[in-house]
Amino acid sequence: MAHYPKAQWKGCSTKNYSTQAIQHKFIVVHVAQGDNQGGIDAWFQNPNARVSAHFSIAKDGTVHQYVDTAQMAYAEMDHNINSISIEHLGYTGDHLTAQQKAADKELFAWIHATHGIRLVRTHNPSDPLGGVIGHGELGVGGGNHPQCPGTNILSDVTNLLNGNPPKPPVPVTHPILKVGSKGLQVIFLQQKLHIPADGIFGAQTEAAVKHFQALHKLVADGIVGPATWKALGA
Repeated sequence: MAHYPKAQWKGCSTKNYSTQAIQHKFIVVHVAQGDNQGGIDAWFQNPNARVSAHFSIAKDGTVHQYVDTAQMAYAEMDHNINSISIEHLGYTGDHLTAQQKAADKELFAWIHATHGIRLVRTHNPSDPLGGVIGHGELGVGGGNHPQCPGTNILSDVTNLLNGNPPKPPVPVTHPILKVGSKGLQVIFLQQKLHIPADGIFGAQTEAAVKHFQALHKLVADGIVGPATWKALGA
């Protein structure tokens, strides 16, 4: 599983993405044509939408993730198979806010480190080396959205990549979790264990942790520390 540690995991309807593994070639930049990140969350969670993206970035820099970056979001039609998609709150004609630029910089760096996509602007959807491309630059095969995300946002992204190369991401340190823990890290843990993810570390989660620890020849104490996080691949 590939979840960006600095994103709030929102997920989406199973009708709106595929668990099929993708080839990591492009980072595709979108504009949401709206300012309400909660509205995007609800739309991607609606099974009638049949669309999704991997990420959205609000104007204050808040990052939401909807689809595992190892799996296929429904954002670019023919290019779903080789793209990681990022929606930016705002409208065609807008510039990215300073907070969105900072969030993009960190997210781009994580995607590069995790999946190897080049942090180079490309305008060619047939580019054999891939890179960072605008949704509209994918043409008809990408859904025929020539105004997405708009020239101002693409200029911001180009300047970000050319003028301020992203630094490698800071290694993630996960907290120690045990019975009574709550929150997003518990949800992340439960998803790693493939059990219902309610964000509450109770008896069911403890039992799943102990089972996982025993399988991996760890001390089966039900406490998730560095050794268990490492075994989980987090």
